[in-house]
Amino acid sequence: MGISLRKVAGSLLSRLLAPPIVHKLLRTLFPVDYTIRPVDPARDLDSLASFGNTLRPSASAQRATREAFRRELADLDPGQRVFLVAADERGGRSKVLGFVRAVCQGQDEKSEWWIAGLEVRPIYWRRGIGGALSREVVGTLRQAGVDRIYLSVRKTNVPAIELYHQLGFAQEQQPAGRVEGDDSIRMTLDLARENRTQ
Repeated sequence: MGISLRKVAGSLLSRLLAPPIVHKLLRTLFPVDYTIRPVDPARDLDSLASFGNTLRPSASAQRATREAFRRELADLDPGQRVFLVAADERGGRSKVLGFVRAVCQGQDEKSEWWIAGLEVRPIYWRRGIGGALSREVVGTLRQAGVDRIYLSVRKTNVPAIELYHQLGFAQEQQPAGRVEGDDSIRMTLDLARENRTQ
C-alpha cells in the first residue's frame, strides 16, 4: 500500500474545492488581500506551522513543522536561500496564505537553485497566489544572476505545470536518478541561456 493518507486527503480536498461555485463562495467568504515579502521568523513561524499537515494539524505536528522551518532559516545562509510569503497583514496581524522556498544546491550562489516548496492554503487556491509567489521567486533569482532553477512537480498538477511553462521552465526528458513509477516530473529554467540570447 504505497498510498499515503496525505495524498488521499489532498486528492479529496482538490475534488471538493474544484467546482467553480465553491471558488466563488470561498472568494466571498475569504477575500484575498496580501503582500509578498521575505519571511519574518518572528512573525511568520506560527502561521507557517500549519502548512504541510492536515486541515486541522495536531499540536505536535505544528511544533514539528515550526521547528523544521526555524532550523532551515537558522541553518541556511541568507545567500543560499530565498523564502517568501504571501501574507495578509490586515488588522495588525500577519497571516501567511502561501509561501515559496528556493535553496542553492551548489557551492556557487549563481549556479543551481531548487524551488524546494510552494504551498498555498487550500481556501485560497485558484486566486493567483501560487502564480504570484512563483513569479516573485523567479524574478528574485533572475536579478541575483542565478544560472539555473530546478523544481519537481506532480504529473497530475496540470495548473502548476502550465504556470511553470509560462515562466519559461522546460520539462526534462529523463532526469538523472529518476525512479520508475515516480509521480513527479522535473523542470528546469535555464537563465544562463536566457542571458546569452539577450
